[in-house]
Amino acid sequence: MKRLMRNYGTKIVWLLILIISKHLVYAQQTMESTFHGVVLEARSQNPIPGANIYAKDETKGCVTDANGKFHLEARQGETFTVSSIGFKSQTITLDKKHLTIELEKAMESLGEVQVVAKNINDIDMRKMAGAIESVDIKKLSSRPEINIANLLQGQVPGLVVTSTGELGTKPKVRIRGTSSFREGDAANEPLYVLDGMIISSEAFFTLNAEDFESIKVLKDAAATALYGVKAANGVIEITSKRGFEGKTQVSYRYNTGITFRGTRGVEMMDSEEKLELERLLKMSGTPGYEYSADYFLKEFPNNPGLDAMIANGQIKLDSLKNINTDWFKKLIINNRYSSHSLSLKGGTAKNKHYYSVKYDEQGGRVEGNSVQRFTGRMNLDYTLAKDLHLSFNTSAAYSLTQTPYGSSNNPTTLVYDLNPYEQHYNPVSGEPTTLYSYPNQTLDDLLNQYSSEGTSKRIYSSLNMNWRIAKGLDLSAIVGGDYLLKENTSIIRPDAYSQNIFKDAEKGELSSKKNTNFNFTSNYRLNFNRVWNKHDLTTSFSYDYFYESIDNLGIKGYGLASKVSTPAGINQGLEGHKRLSMSSQKQKTAQMGIGAALGYSYNGTYDIYGSYKADASSIMPADKRWNTAWSIGVGWELSNTEFIMNSSWISRLRLKASYGYTANLGGIAPSSVMPIYSYNADTYNQSRILDLNDYYNEDLKPEQARSYNFGIVIGLFDNLILESSVYRRTTEDALLSVNIPVSNGYSTMMRNVGVLKNEGIEFRLSGDLIDKNTLRWNSSISICYNQNEVLDLYDGKEYYSNNQNIIPDMQEGEPLDLIYGLESLGIHSIDGLPRYLSATGEQIDYTHNLTREDFKVLGYGTAPYTGFFNNTISYKSFTFNFDFYFSFGGIAKYNRSYVRDLDNANKNAVKGQTTDMWFKVGDENKIYHTVHVPSAAHTIISYYSSTKTVYKTDYLKLNSLSLSYRLPATVLAKTNHFVKYASISARAENLFTYRVEKDKASLNGIEQPVVTLGISLTF
Repeated sequence: MKRLMRNYGTKIVWLLILIISKHLVYAQQTMESTFHGVVLEARSQNPIPGANIYAKDETKGCVTDANGKFHLEARQGETFTVSSIGFKSQTITLDKKHLTIELEKAMESLGEVQVVAKNINDIDMRKMAGAIESVDIKKLSSRPEINIANLLQGQVPGLVVTSTGELGTKPKVRIRGTSSFREGDAANEPLYVLDGMIISSEAFFTLNAEDFESIKVLKDAAATALYGVKAANGVIEITSKRGFEGKTQVSYRYNTGITFRGTRGVEMMDSEEKLELERLLKMSGTPGYEYSADYFLKEFPNNPGLDAMIANGQIKLDSLKNINTDWFKKLIINNRYSSHSLSLKGGTAKNKHYYSVKYDEQGGRVEGNSVQRFTGRMNLDYTLAKDLHLSFNTSAAYSLTQTPYGSSNNPTTLVYDLNPYEQHYNPVSGEPTTLYSYPNQTLDDLLNQYSSEGTSKRIYSSLNMNWRIAKGLDLSAIVGGDYLLKENTSIIRPDAYSQNIFKDAEKGELSSKKNTNFNFTSNYRLNFNRVWNKHDLTTSFSYDYFYESIDNLGIKGYGLASKVSTPAGINQGLEGHKRLSMSSQKQKTAQMGIGAALGYSYNGTYDIYGSYKADASSIMPADKRWNTAWSIGVGWELSNTEFIMNSSWISRLRLKASYGYTANLGGIAPSSVMPIYSYNADTYNQSRILDLNDYYNEDLKPEQARSYNFGIVIGLFDNLILESSVYRRTTEDALLSVNIPVSNGYSTMMRNVGVLKNEGIEFRLSGDLIDKNTLRWNSSISICYNQNEVLDLYDGKEYYSNNQNIIPDMQEGEPLDLIYGLESLGIHSIDGLPRYLSATGEQIDYTHNLTREDFKVLGYGTAPYTGFFNNTISYKSFTFNFDFYFSFGGIAKYNRSYVRDLDNANKNAVKGQTTDMWFKVGDENKIYHTVHVPSAAHTIISYYSSTKTVYKTDYLKLNSLSLSYRLPATVLAKTNHFVKYASISARAENLFTYRVEKDKASLNGIEQPVVTLGISLTF
């Protein structure tokens, strides 16, 4: 079935290419014109950013930029609807090239307009002072990327998305840095909200970007405080698409293409160099040494056939040198990508609908690695009465991830381990060859050792209500649930080579996990708005309840039946360390909150906004149950001042500032605060044993985040917008699991240990570089700086996780991720061991007793600078996009996994080791030390960085590249208006990455390029 869908879709693509090519010349003669203008607030004449300008069937349209400006491709005389939240919609006719559109406040015309809230927390007054960024979702939804979080990389200043590069794994998402001493997502990731309902991060990654109308990133306290203690790390807020009044519109999109291998990560040796390295290392069991003259002269110095031995050995070496197997190309493959999406939307004045389904399939970099995903959505809107509206939203998703990763011999490791002179099969006999890199094993023995299959099943449903009680008074509510079931089964087959060492009854291994997460949300908000003369007052009161249930079950066993790949195949009769083991966790938490917000604007120029939220959580004991979040902010629109109005180069100027406080409960387990017990697998005197889960801390408090934000928006020369924010977020009572004496029966305990600060500045300059007739080049460039600092440690100036450590894990006045190291003097030419510069300026070696003063700061583990450069060039019906993302200022320690010594030189080595390694007295300017390393020196080399063993992690990535062609309406008219919109496109993701340092030592973090050809049709 999948093959049929791919073949059918490919034929459609090429058929459309032929049709488009045939009409291309004609189309260019009947191009639509470019209209441009500005959308303003009628009374204040302030620009309205984010206003929607769309045809009734939404087949064409645009959104205004931060200066209220827009560009639109259409025909003279067409009609469009202009709308924005909080304003009365307006229908316009394109009767001239430049238009000035003025919208009135919706609350001034309550009898005519009803604004239905899709997210009840998405209230207009947050924008007065809050740091809120909108994502161009129409641009992102067509990109060939299954994981929605990866689409957000390089779209919003201050939002950093880091991918592992492995298909089907969860990327790391951070807004304005890491806010806790604790690592991991639970303490640092943002809150995800869909149509007003909180969802888990795992659920967010299953969503279909084509279902979204908008994505907003909330970055400061003024924007996030309405969500309370759940939003200390920022919020990603999604609004899904809705139906419209009119005939049902059907849209179909198909993409097909190739997932390429990507870059190698590190260059490895060819056969000639690897054989020479083996000779120099004199390692037994390697052909480079045992076929060399050095070997024969040492082992058989008096043998009369010595010359023949040397000659025969050279013949074998020459034969091996002629073999240069590229294991990267052999084991890392190109794979496929395809997606089909179908949506229907329309409705009447009282009932509107939106339906969608989508199927995605992407192959990974190795055989057996793939992701398949199916999503479906139904959004229904009902007008029950003039002032009462209901929305019913439901969506479902199913994904299947298969991978051979997980064993010690997965293909991404074998790429670097297998020697270039080795082959899969003997070219003469055709039989699998025995490997030098893995003695007595063949490649077939190493492959297919491990398989893992994971499924994700999700269903989400919510009911939204908006009731206009009286003029200016609205009640909004949402009630809904989100259920996610994740199952994973990992298997090592009983016939795998690694199982040969076990008895038949013990062969094979299976691990199965079943994790369920259910979230329930209910939220009620009462909004009042009154506008009189030059005053605009908005107040809001809210109540919400959030419930989460987690239920996890795991089983692990050995001795599998050969044809049973479920837990039923486990040999339950095994004892000892291979007996059947099970684990489970069931946790329920609840949170209730009450809040209020107030916003006031005078003459559309002066704004003030404040909010307060109190949350009670079951995670904390009764005396610490209530925690708060509050914010206050101001805004000043200077666009109407005489200075701005008379300026020839400044077209807009807005200032805003905010300050707020939010407690953070993220990542705190109830067992860290109060006694929680679980049953042990063992028994005593036929009774079950209860274990205390954690060594709990009754004095534990939530982290306290205080933040301020100052922002400025400047319109320049009527076509450029400069936006900048300066911020600081201080986390007091920061939490960390610290070591405690093992005499307590536990090794760690969660404690409030100090104060962490994140501060930075964000810049973005966007606008039109070219705007002439049918040619437009819109560009956006951003650079951001974020740096954290440990302001205070409650128990001293430094924190050491281990008493034996010389270097502190944290130090007051320094960044959290600071990397310390020694000043290297290089490899000594006499003994081949590193030398360093001591704190007193003396040359030292491994015999020196290192002190804290001998180490210096080398740099930061997290790059402080990130940014992007995004571009859209449109010419008539052609649109060309290219987006860059960059990061610089960070360092990392060389992995050097593939710098081989006598223990592992039978495996391939990093290119250049032969010439860059010390082998004999007098070798100078070498990078790698001798293989004969004393244990004391080995400890220093392994555990400590130096100026010679770190590298810059700076990189520049071509995030996406696309070219699309849209058929003009005059061409589509030939279908009797059956086809309302059609376009064809070529797109590429992760096409190129330039790194300052080429040696990454693995494929981790290297994303695969994806190139696709696609079509989009609307009927």
